[in-house]
This record gives sequence, structure tokens and C-alpha cells, in this order.
Amino acid sequence: MHGKDPFSDFREFINTMESRVQELGKAYGVEHLAGPQGFAVRYLFENQDKEIFIKDIEKKLSISKSVASNLVKRMEKNGFVELVTSDKDKRYKYVHLTDLGEKKAQDVGYFCLEYRCPRDANAFNVICRLYGFCSGWFSSCQNSSKFYYSSS
Repeated sequence: MHGKDPFSDFREFINTMESRVQELGKAYGVEHLAGPQGFAVRYLFENQDKEIFIKDIEKKLSISKSVASNLVKRMEKNGFVELVTSDKDKRYKYVHLTDLGEKKAQDVGYFCLEYRCPRDANAFNVICRLYGFCSGWFSSCQNSSKFYYSSS
């Protein structure tokens, strides 16, 4: 990292880390399961004995109803889950892992064990917010005349 200032160095570091994580994810077959999809398939995998509804995923991942709904739609499109009519109340559908979803959940689990990923969605959300905050803050600092970097 040989940037002119710490902001460039920080960006280069983040880009390097993102590239490395993508490479590792691809090696484990979990490149499309970064973030919420990965946590959702793990949550479903670890709770296969229960009927998990979209509202449960919403609560577990601390996301809004619309984000949870879109997440499940994306996972359904990717073949990881299917919506199944509840035995307890026919008006509701729960989210069920497909065979592919179960395999991907296991792959995500192996990946997380190997690379010590955060094991719960709240830890992941904190990391994402911190990353977003830092990226935004560094961008605003870099564009502001109030902040100067001296290499001396």
C-alpha cells in the first residue's frame, strides 16, 4: 500500500480484502452467499425442525420487512429456498431450504469455521455499518478542505 495519504491506503486495503474474500468464497462455492443470504441459509439450516417465516428472518437479521421479502425472493430465484404452506395455518407460508440450500448452508458453515466469520447476524451488521461509516467518513474527509494529511 503506497498511496499518497491514509485514505488511499485504507481504500486499497479494503479493496484488497474484498477481492481476497471473493476469491475464498468462490473456492468454497459460497460467492453468492455473502452477507444476508449466507446468514439466512445458515439460520434456516440450524432451525430445520421449525417453521421459519419471513418475519423470523427479518427479526434475526435485523432488517426491514421489504428487505427480508426481497432477500427470500432472491434466495428462491437462486434455488436455495422454497415457500411451503404451513401445516399449522394454511394462510401462511414458511421458508424451507431446498437440497441446494442445505448444501450451500453447509458450505457457508465450513467457510465460516475456516475463516472465523462473525457467527451471528448482529455482529455482521455491526461490521457492515462500521465499514459503511468509515467509507463515508473517509470520503467526506478526503473531499473536505478541513482535513489535511502531512507525510512529515
